[in-house]
Amino acid sequence: MKVFCIILITSFFLSIVVLFRVKSHVQSLNRELIRIKREIKLVQSDIKVLQAEWSYLSNPKRLAKLMEEYLKNNSLILASQFKDLDSLNGRSVLAQLKNPD
Repeated sequence: MKVFCIILITSFFLSIVVLFRVKSHVQSLNRELIRIKREIKLVQSDIKVLQAEWSYLSNPKRLAKLMEEYLKNNSLILASQFKDLDSLNGRSVLAQLKNPD
């Protein structure tokens, strides 16, 4: 009977120690979860601000005003204004890479 009581008391104390460790681990995980949720809310608010800025920056009326102000020659670029790499006579880095001599 004495051995049984010692085993029972030992197992009781071991279970208390294990329960305490599990509880502390769960609490640390809970703190980490709260921290991560807080970070998610901050990032979501940043995303909302960036979306608002993007909608302002891509506003067609604003872009048209900027185009009139900074692009004096509003004509379209013609295909004849483009040059291919062969017509540059090696003046371009890309042309040099394309035709190594």
